Amino acid sequence: MGNIYMSPALDTIPKRINFLVENYPDRELFVFYQGGTRDPYTPKRLYPLAGKFAYRLRQKYGFQRNDVIANTLPNSPERLITDLGITLAGCVCLNAQILLADGSDFFQCSKNSRCRGIVLQPEEDVAAWRLLKSYVTGDVSSLVTELSCASTPDLTSAILVSRKSDGLRKPLLEDLRYSDDEVFVDSTISPDDLLYIFTTSGSTGYSKLVPRTHTEGIALAANMQSVRDNSANKEVVLFSDRLLGWPVSFSYYTYCIGEKRVLLDWFDASGAIKGDELWETICKEKCNIICLFPLELSKILEYIATTGKTISKVHTLATGAQPLNKSHLASMLSIAEQIIVVYGSTETGTMCSGTINSKSHLFLLTNIAP
Repeated sequence: MGNIYMSPALDTIPKRINFLVENYPDRELFVFYQGGTRDPYTPKRLYPLAGKFAYRLRQKYGFQRNDVIANTLPNSPERLITDLGITLAGCVCLNAQILLADGSDFFQCSKNSRCRGIVLQPEEDVAAWRLLKSYVTGDVSSLVTELSCASTPDLTSAILVSRKSDGLRKPLLEDLRYSDDEVFVDSTISPDDLLYIFTTSGSTGYSKLVPRTHTEGIALAANMQSVRDNSANKEVVLFSDRLLGWPVSFSYYTYCIGEKRVLLDWFDASGAIKGDELWETICKEKCNIICLFPLELSKILEYIATTGKTISKVHTLATGAQPLNKSHLASMLSIAEQIIVVYGSTETGTMCSGTINSKSHLFLLTNIAP
């Protein structure tokens, strides 16, 4: 279908989504895989679901413009729809993470951001639910219920998202699809409004809040695109299983650029990363750019070795965030024509990047990648 050009006049995420709905309604933006099952999302499919969720937030659940709502869902269609719905409602999504056993990092971020609501998966094997279920004061079989927690007094509502029916609660996407709710978009959203609140990894202490406006979010997407070499001007099919709430894998990049992104659906997932599922998904979708960390790479290489198949290399493998040595890079070049190594931080975005496109280049890295 070719690459998409979006005018700078499309200066908010709702404007970009509307552009895609009007001009590319059937273009696949996200393709989720779970157990080999393919689940594609086009603008025509995404927009009504997210818009109905936005309607509920503003018209039924009591949220107001600029309210902060934390999202704890894993990579999944549900995470995609709820994140976008929060934005269309004129609210601000907070990437919620729980890194400490007592949840003190989450409570601090929630309190500092004056978070009013949280999206939770009410399952016993989900850390966020185990942490917060004792603070639920309302009906846990409802889609939205009440919370009360002295550590974060503004947090008073929980939106419970499941794929199981329980009392009044139905699977969210099914419920949205068949509901009579209107599609709502706050028409007053401006480029300077907050779009998202990222949280740092906590490597230097408690996680810090990093708010970004619509203008900054769109600029981040342009910056991420600029570090890639797409001189052939081919249509990009990106595999990236990075968490949707992190800057490096922000779902809104797709809305800003219009490229297809392929990823695994982790909503019901459990257990370790499987190399066969990763590589088969990449091959089925003919991804030409893939984003992998060393652990995922080792799983893929183990799988390829057991099959004995001849592989077709992808065009580009993007990596970073973790330390890399020459053996990592040599292994990456066995499945990719070139490697892009990117390092940055949540606060600053991309700080440096480099491209390696032959094994001979590895000798230049002796001093920095022993």
